[in-house]
Amino acid sequence: MKKHLITGLFAALALTANAQSFKEWLDPEINAVNRAPMHTNYFAYESADAAMQGKKDQSTNYMTLSGTWKFSWVRNADQRPTDFWKVGFNDKGWNNLQVPAVWELNGYGDPIYVNTGYAWRNQFQNNPPEVPTENNHVGSYRREIIVPADWKGKDIIAHFGSVTSNMYLWVNGRYVGYSEDSKLEAEFDLTPYLKPGQTNLIAFQVFRWCDGTYLEDQDFFRYSGVGRDCY
Repeated sequence: MKKHLITGLFAALALTANAQSFKEWLDPEINAVNRAPMHTNYFAYESADAAMQGKKDQSTNYMTLSGTWKFSWVRNADQRPTDFWKVGFNDKGWNNLQVPAVWELNGYGDPIYVNTGYAWRNQFQNNPPEVPTENNHVGSYRREIIVPADWKGKDIIAHFGSVTSNMYLWVNGRYVGYSEDSKLEAEFDLTPYLKPGQTNLIAFQVFRWCDGTYLEDQDFFRYSGVGRDCY
């Protein structure tokens, strides 16, 4: 009995440590949760010959996540759906959006060019790490995929290229992790969450601005969404 109690306690602690607080986007101490370490550009090919060819999209270890996703967009961050990641959530009324694609060039929100200063400067006084909820657009994504059955027993790593300004990720109704650093790739180990050979739900949510935006005051158009390929 004691052994079962201890095992259950460790399991509960693990779930607590892995739970999202929905405050990560305003916490300067957190810019990643369960994100894989950054690394040089490489891909795990199935053979030396395949690696020599260097065409990952033709590898049996590759599956694209780019393409059509169910998509919901809200203008203000406090209007975002908070249960869209659940397996039984009804997304029939949602629109479709391609990944990769930035929102502002696809009818969602307004592209802003700022040379110096922050894009919210006409509505919000800088107060790091706080960012405004008004006009802080949020996009929510859902897609079902079937992972190859012969991937069972393999490590399955998801790669999301350049998601701005951040992302929360769930798989099959379970929270996976969080990432900022919007011009870098975000990779997550999905092995414990996916069911090879079966239908799997991938869901993620992106904020236009987060606390990390204070570190991204570059001279360029400010776009949001997924800017590069995902696989």
